[in-house]
Amino acid sequence: ALGLAVSATVFTALAGGGGGVQWLEGVVTFHGEQRNLAIRQAAMVALMANVLLVALATAAIALAIPRGRPAD
Repeated sequence: ALGLAVSATVFTALAGGGGGVQWLEGVVTFHGEQRNLAIRQAAMVALMANVLLVALATAAIALAIPRGRPAD
């Protein structure tokens, strides 16, 4: 639920303005329909935020769960 909330917040904040993501324009070239460019850029940034959250969650799980069996 937290991942969905963060993703929706990032997407809505970036797509709502209609101007798109300025720094992304020089990094990624979008082909095809250009009228929905702000939405496509916002979706890309929201997906990158999700990937970052997955990486943080994986690292937290790897550090929190002990390795091996407990000593008897």
